[in-house]
Amino acid sequence: MAKYDLAVLGAGLGGLAVAALMSRNGKKVIVLESGDSLDAALGVREFEGFRFFRDAPLSYGFEEGGILTGLFARLGLVHDGLTSPSRYQVALPDRRITVSANQEETYEELKREFSCERETIAHFFRDLEKESAHISKNRLAAYFARRKSAAKFIRKYHFSAEFTIFLDIQSRFFYQRPIDQLPTAQFITLCTTPPTRFAGGIQKLADQFLARLRKNGGEIRFGETPPEIVTSFGRVIGIRTGQNVVEAGTVLLDVPDTQVPMYYLGIHDRVVPVRMEQDVLYLPDYARPQAFLSISLSAKDDVASAPVKSRALTVSLRSAGNFAGDQSALIAPLADIMPFLNDNISFVKPSQPAAPSFILPVDVTFKQIRSSAGLSLLAKASRRNLYMLHDAQYQPMELMTAVQKFVADMV
Repeated sequence: MAKYDLAVLGAGLGGLAVAALMSRNGKKVIVLESGDSLDAALGVREFEGFRFFRDAPLSYGFEEGGILTGLFARLGLVHDGLTSPSRYQVALPDRRITVSANQEETYEELKREFSCERETIAHFFRDLEKESAHISKNRLAAYFARRKSAAKFIRKYHFSAEFTIFLDIQSRFFYQRPIDQLPTAQFITLCTTPPTRFAGGIQKLADQFLARLRKNGGEIRFGETPPEIVTSFGRVIGIRTGQNVVEAGTVLLDVPDTQVPMYYLGIHDRVVPVRMEQDVLYLPDYARPQAFLSISLSAKDDVASAPVKSRALTVSLRSAGNFAGDQSALIAPLADIMPFLNDNISFVKPSQPAAPSFILPVDVTFKQIRSSAGLSLLAKASRRNLYMLHDAQYQPMELMTAVQKFVADMV
């Protein structure tokens, strides 16, 4: 019987990061994946010559002190060539703001689009610079900035509802929290530091984790039949695969998270407005500030993602109840920012939930583990030594926080 310290069932981004870190710490690790390739494990979909990715093309975490920066350092990896400066848009019902890696360009956009508040916005950015400098020099201030909400800081400027929503959409997208619940330190990062765009998507990060796992002596098997969790006297002792029984001290179930429904569209390139960026956060209605869409376009002439003169368009629904299940309700708001879209669509495909990649005993239940920010993506089973990680690739920072929590508890 093969013996391992850890068996990871599922080769999603989170599962691979756990496996890489555990093997880096001298643990014997095996990853079992039911898909026949890493692309399949990461939820890459292909239709009629179009290629789609189930991840967030934009993210924080690679800034100085960011969680992804720290993770790469621990693994002895470099992210040069994996990331690039970002440029994206926030499209509101009556205006569109381009957020650039160059803060002066963003500032000019805001002054133009919110002209009635230009003096307040100027004051706001000056104060952000002062607060950032203060936090960088004062450890106590930095401590409280990580724990204190930014709500009080924001309220003193009496921003319009429209400008507040502009900030709120970005906070919900990047940090999964409304702006008034965001810690001050993260709020300052959101307003003063551009996020990263992954060059090649999450797949490039996963490739790095997989390479590190193998270099450290870890194993990975693709094309596995769904393994069965083996228990004895209230604890997990291993897994039964199609080949043999694997004895494992701990088992982690890496489960694709599908809480954010997605649609994949093949569209003609001519329908994309000239000034539209590849990534757009779009709010169709001020009355429903949580019901925004995140839109990601493949690059022009990227033949690896779409046929010639076409684009791959991925739409994530951040409030599923307003759009899911009704294609016309999805296309109508998109057509507001991409005129003539209806006449230039090759297909629309909804994302599908992944099939279970393991077999659990019927009486096993899971309870989410709490973190400083609330419930995390990590859950502990009613049987000892069994855990579940909700692999939310569209939330890479939250996912890596859960990864590091799991590894810290194991080593």
